[in-house]
Amino acid sequence: MDFIKLVYTLLIKVEGQRSYRSVYHLLKGKKSAQTIQDAHLFGVKNYFAIYPKLHIDVFDSIIVEMSNQGLINLEGTNFQVISKTSISEKPYANLNGYEYHTYDEWFFSQLLLLAQATSQHAHQSPRFIPIVDDIQVQHSVKRIWNMYKNNEKVIIEQLYSELHRLFELLTQEEANFISMQLTGNKHIGWSFTQLSEYYHLSYHDIHIWYKQTLHKMIHLIKDSNQTFSLLALLIPVTSEFNLTSSARKTYNYLQKNYSINQIMAVRNLKISTIEDHVVEIASSVDDFSIRPFVTEEMEQDILAVISKLNTRKLKEIKDQLTNNESYFQIRLAMTCTNSLD
Repeated sequence: MDFIKLVYTLLIKVEGQRSYRSVYHLLKGKKSAQTIQDAHLFGVKNYFAIYPKLHIDVFDSIIVEMSNQGLINLEGTNFQVISKTSISEKPYANLNGYEYHTYDEWFFSQLLLLAQATSQHAHQSPRFIPIVDDIQVQHSVKRIWNMYKNNEKVIIEQLYSELHRLFELLTQEEANFISMQLTGNKHIGWSFTQLSEYYHLSYHDIHIWYKQTLHKMIHLIKDSNQTFSLLALLIPVTSEFNLTSSARKTYNYLQKNYSINQIMAVRNLKISTIEDHVVEIASSVDDFSIRPFVTEEMEQDILAVISKLNTRKLKEIKDQLTNNESYFQIRLAMTCTNSLD
């Protein structure tokens, strides 16, 4: 789970089109129209928001290290990949940041606390200091616990049974990695720092390993929620697509057949902001039609230029178009490609 290799893979995807900071914004999960569109456009949405606590100074130092290793040339925040060594993305196949980033940490925090509670009760030690201090997580786990309040033995046995079945679907290494983080009676779960020392991996490598294993677990639970009926309670019911709160408001108006100018007036926002929202919606909502804004002929012309130039740079694309298509229309047409690779 080499974090540098992951960053290198993402740099290859955006080379010549974006600065290396765009990869940082992707990993952080920046809620901007540009980053969200890039996640779809470059086919990297599975990496979106997988490292929300990554600090820019740390990321910059990693980029400098890559430059010192001869992997990239740096010119400010621009870069050039020196040797495009083929790196398989298979180790990261389980990452699903765009879909799971809003609740993956919430899921694992609940799991940590529920595992601790069941272990304590199983050892006749119902009084304990919660390993998770988030009050909302505590309330959520308490609500689930109260569903079994008349028979605590059932929830203890069910959690053990479901975790056993889930771990059987993971690799042995993944199962050990997750179980080492669980807290039980007279046992404190290991921190990332301890895991880093034990596995002789960097903190960043441990974080990515954690995320990809966590997303694999969530996928398995969602895919068979009857088998994992207790663990499924730790996963919140979410909408079928992810939008920033402001874009969702614009989407609601579009569904009521408001024009961009009408939305701009009622929301007291700039037209560029509303256009950003529309691009975000087009990138995120599968059945959203861009036809009110881009004709089929326009779309074909734009996509033909993109294919010819093999670029995602808006100005270069616009300079080759003959019908005065706007940057907004170009961006919308680009969302139809999902990925141009």
